[in-house]
Amino acid sequence: MSMNVHLSRKLGIPIFYPTTSYTAIDLIGGERQTLVTTLDNMYRTLAKQAPSVAQDFQAHRDFYLTVAAIAKAKFQQAPNFPSSDDEILSAEVPSAGQIGMQFIIPEDIARNQAGGTPTAPSTWDSGTLTAGTPFFFIGSSNATAGFFSTSGTEPFRYILAIQRNGLVEVGGNTPAFDQIFYTNAQSQYTPFSESPLYQITNEPTKQVYAYNTAGALILDETIQSKLIGMPKYSVNSRVALVGVKFFEYGYLSHIAASTGQGMAF
Repeated sequence: MSMNVHLSRKLGIPIFYPTTSYTAIDLIGGERQTLVTTLDNMYRTLAKQAPSVAQDFQAHRDFYLTVAAIAKAKFQQAPNFPSSDDEILSAEVPSAGQIGMQFIIPEDIARNQAGGTPTAPSTWDSGTLTAGTPFFFIGSSNATAGFFSTSGTEPFRYILAIQRNGLVEVGGNTPAFDQIFYTNAQSQYTPFSESPLYQITNEPTKQVYAYNTAGALILDETIQSKLIGMPKYSVNSRVALVGVKFFEYGYLSHIAASTGQGMAF
């Protein structure tokens, strides 16, 4: 089962989360307000860079809040997000023992274009693509070791929530991919074709292209995933994943320092 029917019906968007059941713990008033405030601030940051991407981000607020409740259930040893009673009113700055929420950065994923075991990249840059050769945004071509999952080890646990059409190419003259393929160890299904107008930028004055991913993605420690693109052109490319991560406080003391350019428009 790839599409989580219950979540998809609840939120009104297709959601790839291949589990027949999940547990969520309700967000208490103070921490829910902090999450909403933080999501609003993240929206404003994106709106300065790419309004069309920011609009999609804002439309996924209920999706992000739902995944926050799932994260809270998974991280019961660290059960609370910052609340309105805390000194800093932001889920981006959790204190020890709390859960945080931030934008996804390259170090949160793992990939390998040579077919080996995926490792964390330090940038969204894809290097030079080869037309007709699959590019792995997440994972690798290795049949057994090529799947990616998040950490399920306390206190480094985290979950990724990627919005629908949250695969965004920035800065290129021509979008490189005309097919996107998401797969996991639990299921197999077809690639997603791009719109016939996909070469038209999403922004009037910037080169920003949002690829069709057919649904939002939830990636956790139980799901082994790959996200793949088929390049139509041999070009340099930079494709970012737009979404948020929910993490235990210890996770950011464990992650490598970022040297990439991230969401630079």
